[in-house]
Amino acid sequence: MKTLRSWLVLTLVVLLGAGTAAPAFAKQLEGIPLVWKPTTQIGEAGAIDLTGIGQTRVRVEGLTDSRENASLIGENREAKTPKTVSTNDNVAAWCTSRLKALLGQFGLNVVEDRAEVTITGEVKRFFVAETHVYEGDVRLKIEVMDKDGKTLWSGLTGGTVNRFGRSYKAENYYEALSDSFLGAVQNLFQNDGFREALKRH
Repeated sequence: MKTLRSWLVLTLVVLLGAGTAAPAFAKQLEGIPLVWKPTTQIGEAGAIDLTGIGQTRVRVEGLTDSRENASLIGENREAKTPKTVSTNDNVAAWCTSRLKALLGQFGLNVVEDRAEVTITGEVKRFFVAETHVYEGDVRLKIEVMDKDGKTLWSGLTGGTVNRFGRSYKAENYYEALSDSFLGAVQNLFQNDGFREALKRH
């Protein structure tokens, strides 16, 4: 009898523990740090033509964030009640850092001073929607200005990805955001207006 009673108590404890663990699981991807984790490498989409723009001294100025919810970066929509993915990091500052690094890695002459042109802009979209796949979507509004502050070009660029992954995993959100951001920067170089703005006048 004591053995049966002990087993029932143990079962009840386990069930109660499972019940209290559910809300914690639902919030485990809230306030996560931003991590750069692309699954593709620079150059895999093809070489970037730097003709006429490779020597221009380019400075990257801080992007702003025009999204409605600055902390929201993703959502798991597999169940009726979505689970959010958020960050406590500054998304605009993170995007500025990544943009600066990528432009340099793509071959632009990125400098801190005596710039001939300045690149700045806004984060318009930075989000991953998870259903049966992870759908990453990054959109940036980019502005190129001359040394006097005159706008030479302003326009939108974006990158998207669709990939499979384990349910509600931070790593998969990082990969989708990173690859989408990389795609947005790659697509920027395909814009004739952007390229023209970078040429020395």
